[in-house]
Order: sequence, then C-alpha cells, then structure tokens
Amino acid sequence: MANQLSLYRKTTLYLANLILNNLNEPNYRLPTESELAATQNISRITARKAYKEIEDLHIITRVKGKGTFIAPGTTFADLDPILQTNRERAFKQVGAILPLYNSQHVMEINAAISENAGGVKLLSSFSNMSQQNEQMLINEYIQMGVNGLIIYPVDNEIYNTSLINLSISNFPVVLVDRNLPGLTFPTVMSDHKNMIKLALEHLTARGNSHILLFNANIKTNSSLSERRDEYIRVLCECGNYNNYFFNFEGDTDSTSRSFAASFKDYLHDNPKITAIIALDYSSGIHLLQLADILGIKFPNDYEAVFTDFKTPNNSLKTELPTYVEQDSFKLGEEAISMVKNQIERPDVKPESRIIPVRLVQGYSTREI
Repeated sequence: MANQLSLYRKTTLYLANLILNNLNEPNYRLPTESELAATQNISRITARKAYKEIEDLHIITRVKGKGTFIAPGTTFADLDPILQTNRERAFKQVGAILPLYNSQHVMEINAAISENAGGVKLLSSFSNMSQQNEQMLINEYIQMGVNGLIIYPVDNEIYNTSLINLSISNFPVVLVDRNLPGLTFPTVMSDHKNMIKLALEHLTARGNSHILLFNANIKTNSSLSERRDEYIRVLCECGNYNNYFFNFEGDTDSTSRSFAASFKDYLHDNPKITAIIALDYSSGIHLLQLADILGIKFPNDYEAVFTDFKTPNNSLKTELPTYVEQDSFKLGEEAISMVKNQIERPDVKPESRIIPVRLVQGYSTREI
C-alpha cells in the first residue's frame, strides 16, 4: 500500500509539474490516462486516481473526443496544494536566481546570501541575463519544492509570466536591486536616488553646473529609471535646468570605438559641459574607453563620477576614479533574511528595504 501511495503521489506531482511548465501554452493537451500509465509505468487505476485529484482542483478541463486541457487562468496558487508536498520536509530550501556569475557586485551578493543562509539549504543559479533562462529556473525550483526564492530579475520592461504567477500565488519571493511595478514582491534595493544625489552634490561643490548623464544601456530597468529621474529632480531643486543626456548603445560595440565620433561630436556641440556622471558600471567602463580613444583626461578636461564601481578586486588594475559604491554584501544579507522570515511567518509580509550607498573620492574629480 505504501508503494502504491508513493506511485500515486509521484504521478500527481508529475501532472502538476507538467501543467506548471505549460501554463502559458494555449490549448495544451495533457496525456490520456492510458498514455500517462504507459509513460510513468503505472496502472490505469493509479493514473485515474492522480487525474481525479488534479480535476478536483478545477485546473483541467475535459473535452469529449478531444482530450484533457489546462483550464484557462490556472496559476501557481491553484497548483500549490499538490506542489507543497515537495516542500514538506525537515529542512527548508531557498533558490537564488542571479543575473551574472562574473559580476563582482553579483558575486558579493551571492556570497552574503550563502554566509547568512543558516537554517535553510541554498541553491544558486544564474540566468546569464536571459529572461527565458530566468523563467526556466523559476519553474525548476518550484518543481524541486523550494520554500522560497531570491530573484535578481533580468532587465526587461515586460516581466516573464512565471514572475507574474508567483506574485498572484503569494509565494515567498524577495527581489534584489529591482522594483517591478504591479507585482507584490518585497524588494531589497540600493539607494539609487541618493547615489545620483551624492554624485551631483560632489560635482556641484567643485563648481560644475553643466553635468552630463552618460548611459550605455539599450534596455532600461527600475534602478536606471530612478537614477535618471533623480538627476532631473536634484538639478531642478537647485534651480539648475541644464540637463544633458548621452545614450551610448554600448551593447552593440564592447570596444566603444564605433561610437567615439558621435560622443566627440556631442561634447563639441555642448561645450559648456564640464562634468560627467556614468549611470552604472557598464556605462563607466564605456566612458573610460571613450576617454582613452579621444584623449580625454580626468579631471583636467572633465570631472567624472562613476556609479557602481567597487573598491576590492579592482579589475582596472589602476587607481580608481571617483565612484559611488553599492553595499552588495548588505543586499545579499537582507535578501536571505527577508525570505527566511517569509517562510517562517507566511502571514506577515516583510517591508521592502533600501540599502545606503557611499561616495569615494578618486582621481577623476579635483580635491577641494
């Protein structure tokens, strides 16, 4: 009897995971009882019993002569009574989905999550900035029966459907360094507004009033949007209406050479510019490349503040410019703490948290 129950439970989970992986496939046909029995090496009775549990949850529809289909509008929440069987264990599991394995910022977040994961088993994976990979990893973790997720979302204005389903189901999830409007997840983020405010205050104190915001990102995200909005707000608050934006499509040329001429022309057409803020780390790298190509010297020709640069493991192998640094370890530490609290107290949703940033004086701005 125990073995029969095990086979039945395994089959029910198989069906639930099959539905989970095809929630967004219109008119997806599930296997017949005969097909299910053959592929899972079980009896027709076990197959019928598994289907009965699925059917009782109203997540499938049967059409005579055509087959069995996923009911429209089915979400993770509808499948949870079955999927939670995988989560009923002595130890808890948390899955972390991070964008890049070779980013120092992400590596420090991951290290902090690992160091503070006591009491739960941590599983870490990387989406490599692919929304398709991100969705696949979410589904894999749910199938494995994780109790919660930490997700550093891929930059995209359109969310993957698995994130939407997680939000609807109130599954324990914490987002790192991104705010996705419309979704209900708590977030732990750097103080992106203060990042830009610190940069502007630093440059303004050195007599700069014509300050360029340099962006090397084709795609946007909530963090970059906050920084751009704060750039305009802080300048306006000071009565400074000199806004300058240069959007460099860096993703199409990692060397920056094909864009050197357009950047040179932009600076020539805007001769009052005396300072530059690089919007994020990739923007900073491209700005340094362009400065090298065009012979621009910091701080003699322009003063510059680079956001998201970091002190340890300096990959530039040179003296660092003036930069604003995120506290990556604190982001990871708070993320794992928040998701553990959600798992332990599912009735209490944690508040989102903002992590302070700091400005470090380097060679690219003048001492005063």
